Amino acid sequence: MKRVQSDFRLKLKDYYTGVSCGGNSLIRTAMLNNAVETSTLMVKKMPKGDLSSP
Repeated sequence: MKRVQSDFRLKLKDYYTGVSCGGNSLIRTAMLNNAVETSTLMVKKMPKGDLSSP
């Protein structure tokens, strides 16, 4: 994520909806794989309105 943000000057909200893993969102995938710190970071960087959608 850090490399994408620095190389292409994109924020998480710019590409979050276009990326999924096994049909799950990035945050859900992180939580399912016990990556709590990563999912917490993603939640903090996302606008509240974008978090309400599955």
